[in-house]
Amino acid sequence: MNGIVRALAWDAGSSTLFVGGDFTTAGGNPANYIASWDGSAWSTLGAGMDNAVFALAWDAASSTLFVGGVFTTAGGNPANRIARWDGSAWSTLGAGMDNAVFALAWDAASHTLFAGGAFTTAEGNPANRIASWDGTSWSALDTGVDNVVYALAWDAASNTLFAGELHHSWGYRYRQLGWFLLVGAGRWYG
Repeated sequence: MNGIVRALAWDAGSSTLFVGGDFTTAGGNPANYIASWDGSAWSTLGAGMDNAVFALAWDAASSTLFVGGVFTTAGGNPANRIARWDGSAWSTLGAGMDNAVFALAWDAASHTLFAGGAFTTAEGNPANRIASWDGTSWSALDTGVDNVVYALAWDAASNTLFAGELHHSWGYRYRQLGWFLLVGAGRWYG
């Protein structure tokens, strides 16, 4: 890589590592902000993105890679900061976000993708820095959060989404009544 690696995702089925970041070459070959490694060689994912990738999430059931970042095109087509790769082509997730996507988490049981970042709209609708994709459309998680989301993790056993942000070491937890302040991390019970 000729730049920073910001995100990784692993496909155990094919033993493929997906790498995203702020780079334009992988293994000496052109790779626009995203590439894959099969254990012996680097490969591009189509034409890649037009700007940095910050987050990756893998759906093993559908062999789909979800990608978030600051890009506005994927594979040469419009894709507002979020897209998916099906192994051969890029596609959008609705109208995307109005600002950066820094974190992704995948819930395999409900086939739901969670996105966090600096955005305030998802698909043109209010979604303060955190939203979910059900395969058809984006939804806000209640009223969202007050600061940029940099990390997400999904716990399938407890059906819980954890969200973290960095700037002020604040975090939030979501229950049915709204967001409650915690120290350093947040939690959403889905």
